[in-house]
Amino acid sequence: MSEVEVGDVTDQDIHHVASHMRDGDRREVWAAANVSPHHSLARSVSVSDYARVVKFHGEPCAIFGLACHPRAGSPWLLGTSLALTIPFQFLRIGRPAVAHMLSLRPYLINFVHTDNHASKRWLSRLGFVIEPAARYGVEGERFHRFTMERPDV
Repeated sequence: MSEVEVGDVTDQDIHHVASHMRDGDRREVWAAANVSPHHSLARSVSVSDYARVVKFHGEPCAIFGLACHPRAGSPWLLGTSLALTIPFQFLRIGRPAVAHMLSLRPYLINFVHTDNHASKRWLSRLGFVIEPAARYGVEGERFHRFTMERPDV
């Protein structure tokens, strides 16, 4: 078994990641929609055209995907603290995943909580534009919109 693997998402993966979701992601899903980690993750996977699990030594540490809309796609990732221990592997996984997302939709857009510093760093390293924070979500907390556009558009 490889150290880091990316594969199809199972119900067990959703349960594991939701049960061990890192605090930044847990707070973000609550502030955005007042939902539990499990509900947010299961819903995100169910509405996505593309969803994958990242496993480190066989343990699910993150699930990411893309929910496609007519003209844009909403990329997302929710993970455990274990995901933070493998930043270089995440960049190696993230770059082709984002390229694939851009092949599905030419414009990517979503929101990240202003206190979710690890996610903002990762998004920035992947090349997303992170806009100034504004009120968003059911709690009215501050979130940054992040975007990326396919170069040929």
